[in-house]
Parts: sequence; structure tokens; C-alpha cells
Amino acid sequence: MPDLITGVVTDPAGSPVAGVPVALTAGPVPFPDLAVLTADDGTFTLGVPAPGEYRVAVHGSGTSAEATVTVAGRATVTLVLG
Repeated sequence: MPDLITGVVTDPAGSPVAGVPVALTAGPVPFPDLAVLTADDGTFTLGVPAPGEYRVAVHGSGTSAEATVTVAGRATVTLVLG
């Protein structure tokens, strides 16, 4: 099974935010500069090259959010813009 980070981006009220880029900004090994856009329901999936601790960031209109996630197979995170 590949190592994955899955999650959802919401606004402060808990509503999903669609079409915003989510990217890895730090990790335990080198990785390509890659971003994915959130789906209509605010969800996203990022494949990572190896288990370990990653920093995930999202940037929306005038706001951003970041979180540190430890991946050992699959990790889930919620990022709140606002």
C-alpha cells in the first residue's frame, strides 16, 4: 500500500473549500514540488515517497493553513482556512 496523506480543507464554519492547492512543504526525504487541488467536497489525497513526518500547507484567497502529519501508511488531516 502506498503512503498517503488524505484530508479535507474547510472554512472556520466547517464548510468544505473546493479548488484550493494543497502541497507538501517539508518531509523526511526529497520529494517533487507538487500540489493538488481540493475536490468539490474539500477533500484531497497526496502520495508521499516514504513514511515519516511531513508538513502540509494550503493557500486560499488571502489565507493559509499548515499542519504537521506523521505518515505510516496513511494519515488524515483537516486544514481550516480562515
